[in-house]
Amino acid sequence: MEKLSPENLYEKILKQSMDFDNKSSFDDIFSKIIYDVSILHIQLTVRVKVIKEMIINIKNMENIYSKHEQKLKKLSLHINNIIDAVDFISDNIYEITRLIK
Repeated sequence: MEKLSPENLYEKILKQSMDFDNKSSFDDIFSKIIYDVSILHIQLTVRVKVIKEMIINIKNMENIYSKHEQKLKKLSLHINNIIDAVDFISDNIYEITRLIK
């Protein structure tokens, strides 16, 4: 499986989402956008719930910190990156909502 940087992934998704022929109607385009947003919502909800449960399980284990300090620090860094991504999503969702209205 090919690993993509966030920038490459963005370009790939953007190209796929805008890959309509000239005969595509606005209904087709809106249907695609609504579908993509619905899938994104479901994926994010499920993944956040899974991550939350995993973190709760880790915190409930005894002596986990001393044994896996480096892994927990790396996890913390990734969680901070997720928080930054959620902030970015929130800002852009606000902008999208403003554009739609």
